[in-house]
Formats: sequence, C-alpha cells, structure tokens
Amino acid sequence: MKSLATFTAFLMLCTGLAFATSYAPRTLDQKVEEADLIVLGTATAIGPERVAETTCYGVVYERDLRVDVKEVLWPPSYTGSKEIVFRYQFYKDWSKSWWDYTNTAGVFFLTKTENPEKGQWDRLQRFDDWLEQPTNAPLVSTSIKKLKKSRP
Repeated sequence: MKSLATFTAFLMLCTGLAFATSYAPRTLDQKVEEADLIVLGTATAIGPERVAETTCYGVVYERDLRVDVKEVLWPPSYTGSKEIVFRYQFYKDWSKSWWDYTNTAGVFFLTKTENPEKGQWDRLQRFDDWLEQPTNAPLVSTSIKKLKKSRP
C-alpha cells in the first residue's frame, strides 16, 4: 500500500511538472524558432463574428484577421502578398484587448496552416504569444540572426 501511495504521489508530481512546462508562454527565441514567417505589420479584425463551437467554458467565436505587412523579418526570400488573412478564435469573456484587433501594430509570428480553408498562414498556436510589441522588433531581428542564420 505504501508503494502505491508513493507511486501515485510521483505520478502526480510528474503530471504537474509536465503540465506546468507545456503551457508556459514561449520565450522570444522559441517563437522565432517555431515560426515559418515573421512580419512587422498591423492587424485588424474583419468580417462578421461566427460561432465556431460551444464548450464547457462558453461560446467560441471565430473571425478573420488581416495583417497588413510593412516589413518581412523572416524569411528574407518571402515574396507573398503584403496582406495576410487568417481565422482566429476567441471567447468574448476575455478582455477585449485580447481579441478585438483594431489597427494593432506588432511583430507577428506565423506558421503554415494545416487547414487550407483557413488560408495559407496561421498564428502560432497556444497562448496569445504570437504577437510582440513593435518596439521589440530589434530584439526579434537579433534573435533571427542568432537562430536562423544558416537557414533559407
């Protein structure tokens, strides 16, 4: 019985550590490492709000987000559109500043989408850490030079 209690305590500790580390916000270097496209620009929510699903936490809404690209920070060879549109989901219970993008300037960390109907690009998943303040653009550039210098 004592070994079962010890095993249970150990399992709970490991689960807690795994949960704590897997849901921690990314560092700037992690965002740079995970992103396929990094741009400096301005984001604006466009189009109607749609109900995406209902969860035990409430209604999840979906809307399109347009990023007007001012400068491509990574990859330097990107020649796509100066406007990137993708869908994002949110709860209206969240602080409005977390989901109501209106000319929100920043550095955006994007990945290639796995769902073609959502567009070519999507934001980094997990948390709302796919956006950095525009004043952090020099730090992002330094991180890109450090981490992605040998990549195309």
